[in-house]
Amino acid sequence: MSEKRSAVIAVPYGYSDRDQLVGFIQSKFSGLKISVVHHDISKPEVDETEVEYDSSASPAEIAREITSNDSRSIMDEVAAALRSRQVANSENAERLELPDPGGNFRWEK
Repeated sequence: MSEKRSAVIAVPYGYSDRDQLVGFIQSKFSGLKISVVHHDISKPEVDETEVEYDSSASPAEIAREITSNDSRSIMDEVAAALRSRQVANSENAERLELPDPGGNFRWEK
């Protein structure tokens, strides 16, 4: 019954994984319109969410929809997805092999 759902994701200035982040969120939330803004923060976070409802629906139908599909629940779900992505990225970072100043590769945490 909701006609349009949208989320604004704030990312740090100079954030290089914008397209991957948007693709990840779109894969988790079909039909969610995603906008990205830059803020003075250290990691991506949900800045705001919005849900627009079908105005032709009855007030009772809208009330039922709001209890299960409100902007707060969407914000919580998107925030949880961002956290899971950050955890996955940090776990992958622990396995990266990086060269030391002498050009030798070592495992970096």
